[in-house]
Amino acid sequence: MPLPLAALTRAAAGSGGGSSAVSGKVGHVEDMTPTYLADAKGTLEEAIKIAGWVVATEAADLANRKGNYMTTRNRSTGRFQKSAKARSKAGEPPFNQTGTLVDRIESETARTLFGEFIARVGAVGDAAEYGGYLELGTQNMQPRPYLRPAFDNKKDEVLKLIEAGQKAAASGKGSFRDPTSGRFMSGGG
Repeated sequence: MPLPLAALTRAAAGSGGGSSAVSGKVGHVEDMTPTYLADAKGTLEEAIKIAGWVVATEAADLANRKGNYMTTRNRSTGRFQKSAKARSKAGEPPFNQTGTLVDRIESETARTLFGEFIARVGAVGDAAEYGGYLELGTQNMQPRPYLRPAFDNKKDEVLKLIEAGQKAAASGKGSFRDPTSGRFMSGGG
């Protein structure tokens, strides 16, 4: 619901000619403003949720890269055989070894102590610690980031989503068009 505009009417005052007054009336501002603000807040929050989901999907795609099996020679038979999958190179997203990390990448929304609405993306549950080690590295392993590259890859799309949410909130329509898919997304849900 858009904010009401004051209906200004110009009325001539008196019959003496020339002097005029401007009077205005704004109806039900007290009723409409909280509704408008709630709709605008809901629309922006929906845009942020979708942006978090976009980054989480990209992170899962990056972490789902397939590595080739290494071929090693069996010492006793002398034959070549497949062994463990190859490891990713330092600085590149990790190869998918077991699928655990890919299955546990999620986006969640939260409100900070300052009232900001944010989307957090990362590995959860039993993959959270492991995902952190891959993203940041350890004393014995160079980082294999997948979260930061996911955000970098989708930054333009995230900015477009939030901009579309801002425009929809400012217009008071309560929904916005996803710039990538063209679908209308509902806010305030």
